[in-house]
This record gives sequence, C-alpha cells and structure tokens, in this order.
Amino acid sequence: MMKNNVKNAKDLMSALNISTTRFYQFLNNGMPYHQIGHGRKYYILNEVEDWLHKTGYHQKKTWSK
Repeated sequence: MMKNNVKNAKDLMSALNISTTRFYQFLNNGMPYHQIGHGRKYYILNEVEDWLHKTGYHQKKTWSK
C-alpha cells in the first residue's frame, strides 16, 4: 500500500473535490474506511474510488449519481 494513498477525512475531501456534507453522505451510505481501535478513521483513496464507481456515482466536476 502506498502511503500517499492513505488519507484522513480532510485530505480525502480535497482529493475527491467534495464538500463536508457530501463526505458525510458517502460515509452514511457505506463508504469504506479503516480505524485502529477507537482512533480516527482513515481512508484508502483507491478503495473509496472503487466504492464510488460500484455504487453508481460518477464524477463530472464533483461526485454525483
């Protein structure tokens, strides 16, 4: 796994060019994340992009269905 592929929430929102609202919509709809114990969540960009495509999202300027 490449280190620059692992993102915190802020970096993921920036990489995907999405708002905080859209980020939480994705999270509530099952966006994959990882967590060690009760620590912060982190995201693997490739996993999230794969999930977006599999769930029917597409990207023009921002991700939408």
